[in-house]
Amino acid sequence: MAFGPRLEPRRVTKPGVERWPVKTGTDDDIALVGKNVFAGKNFGAGIVEATVEELVAMPRIPEMSNVGSLNPDFQSKRAIPVECVIWRIKAKIIELKLEADGDYHLVLQGATGETMIGEVPTPTKRFIEDGPWLHNIKAARQAVDDKLIHKISPADFVLSPKGMLVPRNSFTSPLPPLRSEFLPESFKTAPEGKEHLMPTFKTQVPATPAEITGVGFFDKVHGQDGVSLGNGIELHAILKIVFLD
Repeated sequence: MAFGPRLEPRRVTKPGVERWPVKTGTDDDIALVGKNVFAGKNFGAGIVEATVEELVAMPRIPEMSNVGSLNPDFQSKRAIPVECVIWRIKAKIIELKLEADGDYHLVLQGATGETMIGEVPTPTKRFIEDGPWLHNIKAARQAVDDKLIHKISPADFVLSPKGMLVPRNSFTSPLPPLRSEFLPESFKTAPEGKEHLMPTFKTQVPATPAEITGVGFFDKVHGQDGVSLGNGIELHAILKIVFLD
């Protein structure tokens, strides 16, 4: 199958927009996260253990019942209780993607094969300001770079028709060569001020078991890789990753 030429890859451009304050911990309800006080009852502050299967089965609140759209009233407001809980799950990371909003998009697979998404934002002030999670997100991002990204060579990638770098064996037909100035030496997180130089990319990774800690988040379902179709739940932002192998 032949494809028309594309001159350069889509790059990390700018922070996201939809519910970005909630995704990055700069929202109006941030003080509620991790306190686990709901409807006047104190369940004890801290991290709550769960599984992928349990999270994908959790109902959305009535105000967010339509999984295909976002309620603008929740742009900087959280769905209680799920989005005020810091969850910890064990899962296998099976896919990794760098999106145009700077997030590492991880597909997390549970014991049954169910999947959901976890996101690690770009840990710079341009993307997440000086929010309370900056240090944690930076550590989580570094963990992904050290465990997964350092094994990936950009030289093994080609430019897809959609403008994203993908593994060379993704297509049977040769794709137009990518000019060297568009190909970084590494996909590791770019430093502050150079985020825009990083091309977006997507790749499968060997199933890698990990313990992932992050804040619950209900996204709209719009065909994302690995999305939980029933409720669109994610861990966003991921605050800690411990690899188990």
